[in-house]
Amino acid sequence: MTGGHCVHTMDLIGNDPQWTDKLLFVPGFRDNTRPYGEFVARAAFADTTWVTDDQQSGHDQAFLVLNPDGHGRRAADVTQAAQPLGVGLPGTLPAQEFGYPRAAKTPGHQGRPEFTGQRVAHCWGAPKENPGNADVPMPRGQWGVPCDMGGGASGGPRLTAFSGTTGYGVVVGVDTEAWYLHADGSLCLDQTPDCTRYLFGPQFTTAVTQPLYQRAAAA
Repeated sequence: MTGGHCVHTMDLIGNDPQWTDKLLFVPGFRDNTRPYGEFVARAAFADTTWVTDDQQSGHDQAFLVLNPDGHGRRAADVTQAAQPLGVGLPGTLPAQEFGYPRAAKTPGHQGRPEFTGQRVAHCWGAPKENPGNADVPMPRGQWGVPCDMGGGASGGPRLTAFSGTTGYGVVVGVDTEAWYLHADGSLCLDQTPDCTRYLFGPQFTTAVTQPLYQRAAAA
């Protein structure tokens, strides 16, 4: 699973939306090492609403179908770490987010190994829903935890019931965009000192995620 804009997006000047090609999954990537090999994506499935209108952030989610590696092995068999998909679960459940950000906002974070795209970064906490406001309307169902992960973190998973001992949890959403919230949970656009950066993304639903996953699983 990944973000919709990771597989179908506009060019750098905001025109000509296209499907992304040459997609590669490298599980366990760290400091340019590939301990479990690499897996080429042979198909990508994004929600039709997202492909038609990439302002529909509630639909910014996608699934990739992977080829076996050069030895004929499936990714799930090599890693032994396939995570279950949680669809329709409440966004309020404690969550942890993972990604490979290339940037950070907090002074002192920029340049650290986990903010250069070379190591997985990790955020956790009590999720909040992005409320939007009159000037920046948001669809319901955009949830996230306090997080400094910047560009490059998109497509990373949001998990609940995650165990640091086993490495397993339940994937309930995907990371797609960052916003700041005031302490009372309202949207913060001026980034005043009381504001906290959250990494949001759509919570997986039976209406959007389930049929999208079924399409990918049948491919």
